[in-house]
Amino acid sequence: MKKNVWSNAEFYLLLGMLVFCAILVWQLSIITVSESRIFPSVILAVSISAAAIQAVHVFGKGDFLDVHKALLTGREWLALLVLLASYFSYDRLGFYATIFLVLVAISLLVQKEFTPKTVVSTLVFDIILLALTYVCFGLLLKMATPTGIFY
Repeated sequence: MKKNVWSNAEFYLLLGMLVFCAILVWQLSIITVSESRIFPSVILAVSISAAAIQAVHVFGKGDFLDVHKALLTGREWLALLVLLASYFSYDRLGFYATIFLVLVAISLLVQKEFTPKTVVSTLVFDIILLALTYVCFGLLLKMATPTGIFY
């Protein structure tokens, strides 16, 4: 029995990946500072590669996941809302403040249990990630990032 592609959640994931790649291409076309195109270009290359692998899984291997079994949970919807809100926060809060808040929010959303130890370890991990982000983009690549209200 052949499975219907329209009821395959893997197919919709592929469509979402292709839309994401299209948005990245559009974003790259409106970035005026050439050094600021480095990171989105790398993300685009990785995204195109991932979309190609997903296409092989959907059409080549025939991987199938029923759409009704792949619905998002409340935490996953909340994570998507956090990511959407971050898009509108860069200009107001700045790049690094927004990234830190997104890291904390997503990190806390994926926690199974909330104890002081897990919350502190999550915050330490997020601060280390933020520091690495600053070293990579601010110091090594000297990229111009939105400054927001803190500068």
